[in-house]
Amino acid sequence: MNVALPRIHAAEALRFGLIVTLLFCNSVILESNEVIATSGFISKIGVQHVIWLWTADMLIVMVTTALYSTIVDRTNRTKLTTILFALFGVLYFALFGIFYTERFVWFTYPVLTIINDQQWALFGMLIWALANDSFSTAQAKRLFPLLAMAVMVGSVIGNTTVTVLPQWMQLPGYSLLLLNALILLVLFLMLAVSNRTTHADGPLLPAARSARRQEGLREMLTEGQGFIRDVPIFRYLAFAMIPLGFALNALEFRFLSTIVTTDTAAVQTIYGSFKMVLSITVLLIQGVMTTTLINRIGLRRIFALMP
Repeated sequence: MNVALPRIHAAEALRFGLIVTLLFCNSVILESNEVIATSGFISKIGVQHVIWLWTADMLIVMVTTALYSTIVDRTNRTKLTTILFALFGVLYFALFGIFYTERFVWFTYPVLTIINDQQWALFGMLIWALANDSFSTAQAKRLFPLLAMAVMVGSVIGNTTVTVLPQWMQLPGYSLLLLNALILLVLFLMLAVSNRTTHADGPLLPAARSARRQEGLREMLTEGQGFIRDVPIFRYLAFAMIPLGFALNALEFRFLSTIVTTDTAAVQTIYGSFKMVLSITVLLIQGVMTTTLINRIGLRRIFALMP
């Protein structure tokens, strides 16, 4: 089966290249950090406590995501993204230093989990908002599938790196935090340069495509509730995602419970391999099967078969 990739025009190549790099590197960092945090937590603290960590982490994510969504449209997104890349780079440097002392494991692994999921909640929102501001609707239809593919490829690379690199170089798993911090700081420099770079049709990364009326949290929640109530597919997804998320977390917890070793490096290799296989499977399904299934079965039936 031949798959034709969308064409990237010369005028949009620089802008596309920057955004695809941000999405790819963000995905690599998120996946590797998640494996480091989870494997370290269950080997040092115990798998029986990981459910409480997940619960607290998701509650924090729910609150902070709601807060983030109220400020994303009120600020210069490019400058905000630039600042956050620098901030998280410094945070990972600091965490690496604490990990290096091999103390406070009760603190470092939960904090890494929380910080990583804050990056997951905020960076994805900001980068995709930048992409939406940077491309027209016609460009988005052509380029966004490539951006989504970059995220999935980054997931595979991140899980592969955290599984293979520490073992190959005989380094502790947390050493990748140093690499991730360096990547974030390099991306910070790229964004700082892009803020001063002009493009043929304006700034390389515009702050926002159009002025939008500022909405409060209550207005945004009311608007979202209206979508769920009035659009059947959103109503279905709102309810379907709850048992789906519960099932996926239950399966992951069951897998983690079967790991009997308490050696952090061994747990990281096992869990990283599991995540690597999972991400490769998702990449293959998304890249090879999804479009074919949608064309043959239809979008509505695909959603019905999802559970």
